[in-house]
Amino acid sequence: MTVTKILERNNIKTDKMFFIDCATPVAGRTEMHGTSKSLFCQPQSLTNISIAIGHALESIPKGNDKVLILDSLTTLMLYNSEKNVIQFIHSLSGKARAWNVKSIIYSVVEDTDKKTISEISQFCDTCIRIKE
Repeated sequence: MTVTKILERNNIKTDKMFFIDCATPVAGRTEMHGTSKSLFCQPQSLTNISIAIGHALESIPKGNDKVLILDSLTTLMLYNSEKNVIQFIHSLSGKARAWNVKSIIYSVVEDTDKKTISEISQFCDTCIRIKE
């Protein structure tokens, strides 16, 4: 079941959410799911992801409650250097603040270097750890 369907089933509106899926890459393809938007991207192309995010956020209805969900930091780390991913997340967090967008970045802690998580956490307002 997709995240969008889970959210909608729990009466959470997704019309102002934008999902970036790097875990299930589909080259050069953007898909719409209902009123929410998803971008399936190749995780090794951080520049293209950044450009696509800018275009996507401009297309979401205006308002102060936009949400950007990035899936996942872990996948980006598999295809890019630690330095480039940290720079990408720093840039993304700056843009999110400038655009008044809340953002959620997923990561599997066990698969991501603790130093990287610590550095990226500096750009976040809150870090939430979910345990099964």
